[in-house]
Amino acid sequence: MTIPVFKSHYSIGKSILTLNAPSKVKQGGADSIIDIALDAGLKQVTLVEDTMHGFLEAKRGFEQNNLQLIFGIRINMCQNYDEDKERITTHKIVVLAKNDEGVKRLYKIYSFVHCDQNKRITEKDLKSFWSNDDLMLVIPFYDSFLYQNNFKYDANFMHTFTSYNPIFFIENNLLPQDFLMKSVIEDFAKTNNFKTQKAKSIYYRNRKDFRAFQTYKMITSRSFSKKANIQAPNIDGCASDEFCMESWLDDN
Repeated sequence: MTIPVFKSHYSIGKSILTLNAPSKVKQGGADSIIDIALDAGLKQVTLVEDTMHGFLEAKRGFEQNNLQLIFGIRINMCQNYDEDKERITTHKIVVLAKNDEGVKRLYKIYSFVHCDQNKRITEKDLKSFWSNDDLMLVIPFYDSFLYQNNFKYDANFMHTFTSYNPIFFIENNLLPQDFLMKSVIEDFAKTNNFKTQKAKSIYYRNRKDFRAFQTYKMITSRSFSKKANIQAPNIDGCASDEFCMESWLDDN
């Protein structure tokens, strides 16, 4: 089964979904992850954010609606701190909490990362916070070291994740690179005896919400050096309308 992996508006620019209680969802307004989960009959919900700011709201809301929360954060990892922020060895990892002690460790990791000028962590420093009993390492489908090695010029990040026993997410959002990345990940996981898991990143409820998502992405990604419009947003993830719950329901 494919795991739906949600992200809320607390990850600014990444999702148009909220953590509002179903009773506060207004017709024509923003959709709630809790409301979506209840409508789909989910008992367990995976929420991966770029920040810890929404954790307590998510925890309270999920408990009030008898939903089990699996919470994690997506952070930057690098080989060393002397590199420039845009160096190709920087890639994304996801750390999930298995229990309350894991949440405490997430807060420590998040605080450490955001004390770095470029908001990164090395594998060596990650180990100082790590416990396989409390945390789980996930390698995301997009922006991982494998993704960087295959789609960034001259990228060559070498992993040493064996002690973490990571799980590699595999997605299919009908993007041109998805089929290639699936093959790369499956080969790598098989060679290194790592597990894979089908996943679906969910940033909005239905395909019809894609235009609203594009608009939101452009507003939150504005800069003087980057021009974007609804036809050419120039933003990752805006070439497919499959990052939604409707797509997950169609396949499950």
